Amino acid sequence: MEYDDFNVLALSEEAICDMYDKMETVDLLYCFPSLMRSVANNDDDGELYVSVLVFDAGNPVRFILREGKRMKPSIELQFIKYVHSSSLVVGDEQKYKAFTRLINLAYRNRLHVTVGLKLGIVLEYIYYQLCVTDYGLKTMLYAEGLEYIGFNLERVACLDANANTISDIVNGKQLSHDQLRLLNQKDMVKYLFSEESIEAFLYKYKTISLYFDLRCVVNRLQFEYLFNTASKISSKKDVIKVFDFNRYDFLGQLPDECESYLDE
Repeated sequence: MEYDDFNVLALSEEAICDMYDKMETVDLLYCFPSLMRSVANNDDDGELYVSVLVFDAGNPVRFILREGKRMKPSIELQFIKYVHSSSLVVGDEQKYKAFTRLINLAYRNRLHVTVGLKLGIVLEYIYYQLCVTDYGLKTMLYAEGLEYIGFNLERVACLDANANTISDIVNGKQLSHDQLRLLNQKDMVKYLFSEESIEAFLYKYKTISLYFDLRCVVNRLQFEYLFNTASKISSKKDVIKVFDFNRYDFLGQLPDECESYLDE
């Protein structure tokens, strides 16, 4: 992408130094996203854009995200590498919270950044919704609010890269929108990473659906609890005998790493 005709605001030495002060170690990739406006004929009508500054080993690398303008392949590859890095961290929490509020206001017809999503997902979501105009699978997934699946698309087993709908992303399988919504969670999405786990998910989903509504499941712990419960009963009249609502509610408040609670 060429920016020769796009006059971006330069970052001041003071701003750079302020960002350096936020860094505790050069081992992490400190990221400072901000909403900015270009300089246009010395007036206030310049174009809005997103500036993403990443400090890599202390060296600043800047990306510009403009509406309808995709990056050059080499720059895009570097940007995607950064947003998928486990070392990427928010450089300034207060300014980041302000950034998420501002970008939702500035692009309210295009973007809705969800509070709580990790930084890498937010940045890739903004890029694919704001800058990328071709309607590929990743763009479609982000547009449907399926951020976790979109972010992990390259890890989906048996991926059909030429699928015309998000329901057909797994070759030979058709996933309903309800199933995709359920899989679009931090740990639930891992079911898509192998053929065996996809089959396991579909089997568990079918078993649970006989007795329970899965639309209220908020994490994998609840999903597994419902499967374990459904496996013990033979008719709907048995549900009230074995289903423990308090336990189910408690599991929904735990991180997915707490698997031991399922065995208690």
